[in-house]
Amino acid sequence: MKMNFMKDIVTLTTDFGLEDSYVAEMKGVLLELRPQAEVVDITHSIPSFDKEAARFQLWRSYRWFPKQTCHLAIVDPGVGGNRKNLFIQTDFGNFLGPDNGVLDWAVSDAEKRSQKAALVYELPVPEGIPPTFYGRDVFIPFLGQFLTGHPLRLNRIEAFQCKGFPESKKLKKAFKCQVIHVDKFGNGVLGISPYEISKPQLIWKKKKLGIFSHYQAIPKGKAGLVAGSHGLWEIAASSASASKLLGFKKGDEVNLQVL
Repeated sequence: MKMNFMKDIVTLTTDFGLEDSYVAEMKGVLLELRPQAEVVDITHSIPSFDKEAARFQLWRSYRWFPKQTCHLAIVDPGVGGNRKNLFIQTDFGNFLGPDNGVLDWAVSDAEKRSQKAALVYELPVPEGIPPTFYGRDVFIPFLGQFLTGHPLRLNRIEAFQCKGFPESKKLKKAFKCQVIHVDKFGNGVLGISPYEISKPQLIWKKKKLGIFSHYQAIPKGKAGLVAGSHGLWEIAASSASASKLLGFKKGDEVNLQVL
């Protein structure tokens, strides 16, 4: 199962924060097992237990890494329970994390890009492992074995929690979609791309939002639609929080009218 790596690149996405030593402990174990590993922090600022936020950050970031990168995502309120521990191989990355949905957008996207089904394996939990920190005690030791080319005996499984990316719904003269993420600037990322609708207009609480080429083009105190760097439309404001300005939140549904 060992692939040929130019570099052993591992990314980390967690809700651990930086106040405690959790992230450092995982890195320490990995570097003990594989000193040449290059570890990249995607983010450790996921709100506690927010699997949806982790799912989005992994989805938007994994594609910018070399194809052989190992992506470990740990937002795991069910740690120690009966959910599976997953190792998933695709043509565009290897993904590790609990079977609770944190991996599914990235894996589905990688499958769509390669037109090939992912290979999904369940990682065993070694005997005597404490049931509270599988990131350090299960996933990282497995990564150390994988990266050093040790023979691995894994259980191939067919099913895991995979809802896939929230698709927009085409109406007569509009598209219904969802605010799938609100970033730290207050931009609302919509689950629809400019490829699906190139000239949209959003009416939010009787306010019409037009399209702008970039953030600073939006008039002060107003909000508008901008094609975001993630390849999706977003509701934005100029040097302000569109979320606070308009009062939307993650999970809200909106209709984009076709101009």
